[in-house]
Amino acid sequence: MGDLERQAAEILWGLWQADTCIEALPEHCRPDDLAAGYRVQRKLVEVCGQKPLGYKIAASSKAGQSHLKITHPVYGRLLESQLLKSGDKAKWIDHPMSVAELEFAFRFGGDMPARVEPYSVGEVMAQINAMYIGIELPGSRFVDAAAAGIAQIIADNASANLYVLGPKVEGWRDADLAAHEVRMLVDGVEKTVGQGRDALGDPQIALTWLVNELSKQGLPMGQGQLVTTGVCGMPVPVFKGESVVGDFGAFGEVRVELV
Repeated sequence: MGDLERQAAEILWGLWQADTCIEALPEHCRPDDLAAGYRVQRKLVEVCGQKPLGYKIAASSKAGQSHLKITHPVYGRLLESQLLKSGDKAKWIDHPMSVAELEFAFRFGGDMPARVEPYSVGEVMAQINAMYIGIELPGSRFVDAAAAGIAQIIADNASANLYVLGPKVEGWRDADLAAHEVRMLVDGVEKTVGQGRDALGDPQIALTWLVNELSKQGLPMGQGQLVTTGVCGMPVPVFKGESVVGDFGAFGEVRVELV
């Protein structure tokens, strides 16, 4: 089984290198449930040879879950080559999932080992030493990710592509993150308005879901890991040549140019 999971991972990584999409993985190595999808995802991280910097949470909104025909979030890994800074230019090729999403991100200052008892929101947030704002630019190696199904989406690293890390936010612990409003502008035109509660009710709840999901799988959350917690507002179609700005109000702005 391990050889087939590695084969699936090698196919997916080859597609990423070639900027190519397919309808589905070959049937003989196609994951058929969530657990198999995560096994392929872990092989994908091995195959790419890059250091994982953290995690991304996908399908943390009701709309996203409905689109994928699931009732829960999923996660992928953030890789070294995928992290950009605000103001960077992103090398861009328009693809079937050409969208941008506004997200909150958190960095862990301490380890959270796997355990039987679920972690509380308070326990998780006590281990956070920084919050950031950012823009996710997801991508998929499937022509139609929803049609490919959730197991293959997970295998394809939960559609992780690029994440633009904005400034570190000061004073965020005193803010109501669920009610905090964000706006996305593309070439200066407002395209979506959202709130922190769009991500599973609160970005802190989404973060706690991830820690507990990893824990159930016997995996720890490590010190220094960065986690993006899911879209606030709606995903916005974006294309090469456009400039994307995330306006997080008092928390600042994050921007990227697609070139």
